[in-house]
Amino acid sequence: MGLNLVAADVVILYDLDWNPQMDKQATDRAYRIGQKNSVKVFKLITLNTIEERILEVQKYKLIWDELVIQKGGLARIKAA
Repeated sequence: MGLNLVAADVVILYDLDWNPQMDKQATDRAYRIGQKNSVKVFKLITLNTIEERILEVQKYKLIWDELVIQKGGLARIKAA
Protein backbone atom coordinates (compact mmCIF):
# COMPACT_ATOMS: atom_id res chain seq x y z
CA MET A 1 0.00 0.00 0.00
CA GLY A 2 2.97 2.31 0.24
CA LEU A 3 2.46 3.06 3.93
CA ASN A 4 5.30 4.65 5.85
CA LEU A 5 6.02 2.32 8.77
CA VAL A 6 8.77 4.37 10.40
CA ALA A 7 6.79 4.89 13.61
CA ALA A 8 4.74 1.66 13.60
CA ASP A 9 5.25 -0.42 16.73
CA VAL A 10 2.03 -2.48 16.83
CA VAL A 11 1.08 -5.34 14.52
CA ILE A 12 -2.50 -6.64 14.59
CA LEU A 13 -3.16 -9.91 12.76
CA TYR A 14 -6.89 -10.43 12.33
CA ASP A 15 -6.97 -12.81 9.36
CA LEU A 16 -4.62 -15.70 10.08
CA ASP A 17 -3.14 -17.74 7.25
CA TRP A 18 -2.54 -21.51 7.24
CA ASN A 19 1.07 -20.75 6.32
CA PRO A 20 2.73 -19.27 9.43
CA GLN A 21 5.49 -17.78 7.29
CA MET A 22 2.98 -15.30 5.83
CA ASP A 23 2.05 -13.98 9.28
CA LYS A 24 5.72 -13.99 10.28
CA GLN A 25 6.58 -11.90 7.21
CA ALA A 26 3.85 -9.40 8.03
CA THR A 27 5.21 -9.09 11.57
CA ASP A 28 8.81 -8.78 10.38
CA ARG A 29 7.92 -5.68 8.38
CA ALA A 30 7.52 -3.79 11.67
CA TYR A 31 11.00 -4.97 12.76
CA ARG A 32 12.83 -3.00 10.13
CA ILE A 33 16.16 -1.25 10.23
CA GLY A 34 15.88 1.86 12.35
CA GLN A 35 13.06 0.67 14.61
CA LYS A 36 13.75 2.08 18.06
CA ASN A 37 10.55 1.01 19.83
CA SER A 38 9.65 -2.49 20.96
CA VAL A 39 7.04 -4.03 18.67
CA LYS A 40 3.81 -5.51 20.05
CA VAL A 41 2.04 -8.25 18.07
CA PHE A 42 -1.63 -9.06 18.63
CA LYS A 43 -3.45 -11.99 17.01
CA LEU A 44 -7.20 -11.57 17.12
CA ILE A 45 -8.82 -14.99 17.48
CA THR A 46 -12.45 -15.85 18.18
CA LEU A 47 -13.24 -18.81 20.45
CA ASN A 48 -14.73 -21.96 18.92
CA THR A 49 -13.91 -21.02 15.33
CA ILE A 50 -11.56 -22.22 12.60
CA GLU A 51 -9.11 -19.54 13.74
CA GLU A 52 -8.22 -21.67 16.77
CA ARG A 53 -7.40 -24.60 14.51
CA ILE A 54 -5.34 -22.37 12.20
CA LEU A 55 -3.31 -21.15 15.18
CA GLU A 56 -2.67 -24.76 16.28
CA VAL A 57 -1.49 -25.72 12.78
CA GLN A 58 0.74 -22.64 12.61
CA LYS A 59 2.42 -23.57 15.90
CA TYR A 60 2.93 -27.14 14.70
CA LYS A 61 4.44 -25.98 11.39
CA LEU A 62 6.78 -23.52 13.13
CA ILE A 63 8.03 -26.29 15.44
CA TRP A 64 8.78 -28.53 12.45
CA ASP A 65 10.42 -25.62 10.65
CA GLU A 66 12.74 -25.11 13.60
CA LEU A 67 13.49 -28.81 14.13
CA VAL A 68 14.01 -29.88 10.53
CA ILE A 69 14.62 -27.02 8.13
CA GLN A 70 16.48 -24.48 10.30
CA LYS A 71 18.78 -27.09 11.85
CA GLY A 72 19.77 -28.50 8.47
CA GLY A 73 17.81 -31.74 8.80
CA LEU A 74 16.25 -31.31 5.39
CA ALA A 75 19.70 -31.03 3.74
CA ARG A 76 20.74 -34.32 5.37
CA ILE A 77 17.59 -36.03 4.09
CA LYS A 78 18.19 -34.79 0.52
CA ALA A 79 21.85 -35.90 0.65
CA ALA A 80 20.95 -39.46 1.68
